[in-house]
Amino acid sequence: MLTDQPANAVIGGGAWMKSTRVNIDTLIDLCDLKLDDISETADEVVIGAMTTLRAIETHPAVQKLADGMLSKASSLILGVPFRNLATIGGSVMGRYAFSDVITALSVLEVTLEFHHAGKMSLQEHMTRKGKMNDILIAIRINKHTGKGYFKKVSNTVLDFAILNVAVHHVNGQFWIALGSRPGAAVRAEEAMKLINAMKQVDEAGVAATADKVIETVSFGSSHLASADYRQALAKTYIARGIREVL
Repeated sequence: MLTDQPANAVIGGGAWMKSTRVNIDTLIDLCDLKLDDISETADEVVIGAMTTLRAIETHPAVQKLADGMLSKASSLILGVPFRNLATIGGSVMGRYAFSDVITALSVLEVTLEFHHAGKMSLQEHMTRKGKMNDILIAIRINKHTGKGYFKKVSNTVLDFAILNVAVHHVNGQFWIALGSRPGAAVRAEEAMKLINAMKQVDEAGVAATADKVIETVSFGSSHLASADYRQALAKTYIARGIREVL
């Protein structure tokens, strides 16, 4: 049914569909497929695509991942009634630039499981081109996580992020991502290479890493903030995040 017509679409939580202007012929609801649970294996936390952001916020297994970084990112999205509706699959498939959860997921070891395409990394999904006519089944997160840090900067608790920052330190390696630049979340690859090559991370190394983020990650202006302001925020919170996970 999904691939029968280009104008057909899957409804996740449905939270953002009303704000779009796309003409949809048939909506496909996944609510009866039992994709709304969170389970654990020896190595992974497996989150069904229809799991709500509220369930992710409160689930003990998710709260243990990288100091609860993903749980915290979910908790900062609007209010509880909204989080009881919005789903993790809707966020991931939408690839929304303002998504807080995608930024947090970007610094974890995440594998997405699709009905037709099978498994792919989150990074591959985020960089692919065009619409994906497939159904996301689950988000699989490696449990071998270390210290995590997540920061959302917004004017009020109910606003979209001006910038969000995630830092993860695991097995001696740093993972850094930024979202709402105002573009979609990206890893700070050059900054990660720099800090991960350091024998010891001191204050000079922290500052150099924050500077490298500003030099190599693109920032833009929007109605919420200027590019310069976003850069200033990024420099500050990347440094704080590195110090905290150390």
